[in-house]
Amino acid sequence: MIYSYGFSLAGRSHEAQSLPCQDAHIAVQLTEMIWLAAVADGVGSASKSDRGASVAVSSLASFLSDAMPADPDWKASLQDGFTYALETIRATAIQEQAPLSDYDTTLTAVLYDGHRAAYGHSGDGGIIGMDRDGHYQLLT
Repeated sequence: MIYSYGFSLAGRSHEAQSLPCQDAHIAVQLTEMIWLAAVADGVGSASKSDRGASVAVSSLASFLSDAMPADPDWKASLQDGFTYALETIRATAIQEQAPLSDYDTTLTAVLYDGHRAAYGHSGDGGIIGMDRDGHYQLLT
């Protein structure tokens, strides 16, 4: 059984400056057996990084929910999904008439089916998983 939880909360310095939370996350079941977990950490110096982070995780999830049933190649699906997320952020910047750099964010994602995992990562940070014995393992 797979359980997930997550919080995207503004830190104290953001609250003190009335800045939005610049992080976003998602955990979604793509197929009967495959789960996606993704997190994006908006770059603090980018004025619309909260929007970039939100668009990154939601567009990746949308792409993979369509791609996974048809494509058993997780690595290729993740690669294509990251490209799709970037293109969606680029389209958002054009639509909102703002520089792409205003939407800067990291994006980290993992696909898991109970037996194997595949991950994609762009930016700083990493992925940690817990094995069946309760021990944490560094995946990236």
